[in-house]
Amino acid sequence: MRLVVLDGPEYRDRRTLRRRDAILVHSDRREEDFSCNPRWAARTAAELGPEAPLLGVGSSLGALALLHLHWTRPGLFGGLLLQSGSFFHRRTERYERRFRRFDRVHRFVDRVLQGRGRPAKIPVTMTCGLPEQNLVNNVAVAQALEAHGWDVRLVLHPGGHDWPAWTLAVREELPRLRRRASG
Repeated sequence: MRLVVLDGPEYRDRRTLRRRDAILVHSDRREEDFSCNPRWAARTAAELGPEAPLLGVGSSLGALALLHLHWTRPGLFGGLLLQSGSFFHRRTERYERRFRRFDRVHRFVDRVLQGRGRPAKIPVTMTCGLPEQNLVNNVAVAQALEAHGWDVRLVLHPGGHDWPAWTLAVREELPRLRRRASG
């Protein structure tokens, strides 16, 4: 499966991923595009479509955008590695309520938590640092996906919402996810 990486140039520049054949996705309007934006999802799915199924990697808003992209465009991905996802929800989020697209993100995360929608249930690995401000939201999403029949692996690791933690986690977890998605 070919790899698609949101914030791909950042993963490459920080030597988090060493794969040269990965599709590196970047957005100059990251906060707008990666916050459950249906226009971005449609445009990106159209660009990636012929490559499906893909293995997706993203962190923070990139993790949120990948799950949203899969949820709204099933069949595009065969597995997702979601690192420290920005899964903002009114019940659990205290830090990001002033985020401009908070309500749009909340509505999508609520759909995930409630299991509304019929995306393909693909293998998902979620990583999150201990301690980290997004931990509660990541645990809630992982538990909800698992409760709805998804193959979910939640990996808690030392570190925070930062590149050093994501680098270690992606190097350990991407090969495992690739095996689960291929099997």
